[in-house]
Amino acid sequence: MRYASAPLSLLAAFVVLTSSARSEILAYEGFDYAAGSLSGANGGYGWENAWSVSNDAVVVPGSLAYNDGVNNLPTTGGHVVVGGAAGTATAVRTLVSNLTLSPGDYWMSFVGRRDLPHPDTPNNYARAAAFQTQYLGSSSVEQFSVGKVTTSIAGSVTQTWDLFSIQANPQSITSTGVDQSTQVMALMQVTIVGGDDEANDDTVNLWINPSLDENVPLGTPDAINTGFDDYLFDSLRLFAGGSTADGLYAQVAIDEIRLGTTLKDALTGQILAGDTNGDGAVTAADLTPIRTNYRQSVSFRSEGDLNGDGVVSFADFRQFKDALLGAGASLEGLNLTFLSVPEPNAAVLGGLALGFAAMFRRRRVAAVVAVALLATMTPSTASAAITAVGDSEDGYGVSPAVFTVDPFAAAANANRGIANTRKLRQTFQNPADINVGEIVLSFDVTGGSTVGGSGDTGLAIRIFEVADTLASSWLPLGLPIKEFVLPPGEMPGSNQTLSFTLTDGDIFLLPARSIGAEGYGLEISTPLALSSDGNPGVLYFSNDSMTDSYPAGRYYTEGGSASSSYRDIGLSLIGTDAEVCIPGDVNCDGTVDVDNDLSVIAGNFRQAVSGREFGDLTSNGVVDFDDFDQWKTNYTGSLANVNLAFLSVPEPAALGLVMLATTVVVARRRR
Repeated sequence: MRYASAPLSLLAAFVVLTSSARSEILAYEGFDYAAGSLSGANGGYGWENAWSVSNDAVVVPGSLAYNDGVNNLPTTGGHVVVGGAAGTATAVRTLVSNLTLSPGDYWMSFVGRRDLPHPDTPNNYARAAAFQTQYLGSSSVEQFSVGKVTTSIAGSVTQTWDLFSIQANPQSITSTGVDQSTQVMALMQVTIVGGDDEANDDTVNLWINPSLDENVPLGTPDAINTGFDDYLFDSLRLFAGGSTADGLYAQVAIDEIRLGTTLKDALTGQILAGDTNGDGAVTAADLTPIRTNYRQSVSFRSEGDLNGDGVVSFADFRQFKDALLGAGASLEGLNLTFLSVPEPNAAVLGGLALGFAAMFRRRRVAAVVAVALLATMTPSTASAAITAVGDSEDGYGVSPAVFTVDPFAAAANANRGIANTRKLRQTFQNPADINVGEIVLSFDVTGGSTVGGSGDTGLAIRIFEVADTLASSWLPLGLPIKEFVLPPGEMPGSNQTLSFTLTDGDIFLLPARSIGAEGYGLEISTPLALSSDGNPGVLYFSNDSMTDSYPAGRYYTEGGSASSSYRDIGLSLIGTDAEVCIPGDVNCDGTVDVDNDLSVIAGNFRQAVSGREFGDLTSNGVVDFDDFDQWKTNYTGSLANVNLAFLSVPEPAALGLVMLATTVVVARRRR
């Protein structure tokens, strides 16, 4: 399976790198999470999805340290311990983008230590404990491992850090001679010669405990496996084997995973907010790629894409600006003229700044408007005002346009709680365009939430496009195409189904999407998916081999891994004859105008409202600049004689922007 690239790709650069590529840390994981299960943890940098865990993988406070005799390894957060309880334990995470690596050198590192969880039998080395690369695009094939592996190769029951290559016949193990119970930093150089060419020409070099100074020669590798096909990888797996006989289980501690294009990236590479060049500091130099590539699609963080959405935008500038000011520097003297071409949701503020400038000119005042002040704007998150009903009489609705399965009609069903950071998902195809007027889920609110109480954390429903509805892991294409949020305190009680009725501007078009494997993905979570969230309830799904009513989709657990193909969440999408309101059209009459649309926005500007008819086009509960911007973007007339005075009172998030956006240098002319 080849992964489709997503707008959120942070690592798309993988497919164009060469051995002479610039420094670019591509992925980092410091396990900066609260103590507890690693399942669903979604931090770090350069990852497609959250960690998927089988059995035991637990985050433990405190980093695994490494000192080369001179320097300490930069670390963050805690570390993870995999295994040590029952059965084989794994933790898998997929890297962003379809990583069919082009020819070149790639550098990886981690800190690791094999633990001995059974002190009464210290030699439990018969079980595997390793850091592994995988290629999920080839049925989860393991590419190479560093650690101890379980294999039929003679002499494989060792106590050392080994380099194991599965992509060879016969398979190969090379020992470093370093005891695996010793905590080490492992450094790997992966050389891809011909890509996926089926030629035995790829190499992995392994050094144990290298110098952290990239200018110090590495010397001879501690282990080399060369002449293999292929070392292509798109995911990492942390592995600890289990025993079915005497109860002895392997346990391994892993921390500080780095992946990059140069040696320095793997030795000391860090992800620092606002830092585009990876030198560990935020300075004026970090603005250069943002300014050069502003409003352009790029692949590299070093090209200015700090938030990893595939484009250099105002959000990237804001991250840089906040980090720079936070470090005690200022924007004084920086060339910020590139910001004069505003992004869509900042366009109105740019126009406002020009208005100020024009006013000053009329007064014979020379004004320089600092467009950088737009940096104080905070975008709102769109969510829809909807009516939620528990256990409606219509069940899954009359003649649903999309219907997956009714778990309650199955021979067996199971439930899954949306607790803490869990996000439960499924994919489906849509054979024809529909105007969605109702969404029904198999949802038992009483299964977790205290309705209306402190445990009522609300619910979020997000719909994404996906390239492959049967993919082995959850891979949405970019940002949600539609999002609904039921705020905390508004969950109705239900035992089997929870329906969401949409009206007016909340009705949305879901275009046909069923060619090949393409389709949509549904994600259900708490509104912010924070570890502090409670449990809003449980989702039901079919737990037997009954035929889905709509089989072209899969169920995904909170870690992003696909479950059995028949375990689909009960989902129904019901169409409506009502028309979908066009963007910017407040009263849904099919036109975007001043008298019926802008007048409502102006009349309720900066006010909390409860619907589109009051001007809340983005459905975030308030009429703000985003609503005006949606109207303006879709209004085809002239703004020359339109009264925009209501915009002169800024939102709180933009107050500093307008206050600072008029950095004025006054030069009076005397006649």
